Amino acid sequence: MCSSLTLDDQLVIATERPPAIQYVMWQDPSKQSHTELLTKMDWINCKGPVVHMVYDKPTNLLAWVTKDGSAYSVRKPEVLLLVYAL
Repeated sequence: MCSSLTLDDQLVIATERPPAIQYVMWQDPSKQSHTELLTKMDWINCKGPVVHMVYDKPTNLLAWVTKDGSAYSVRKPEVLLLVYAL
């Protein structure tokens, strides 16, 4: 594990091997967890792990910093990830 965040309804975990982001629904165990591999994200330049994450609740934005120092602003609606490279 490289980084993690606790949100109102889920735990967000960044793993190193494989480089991925995992969303674990911790308040409602009947909902399924979800994993996104960084290698499958064509919008992210670095295929290494996310080493730091920060969440801003009022804007519903996550900031990800990858191993190579790239920063990404990520908004996670109910189903998909919307991402803006910084």
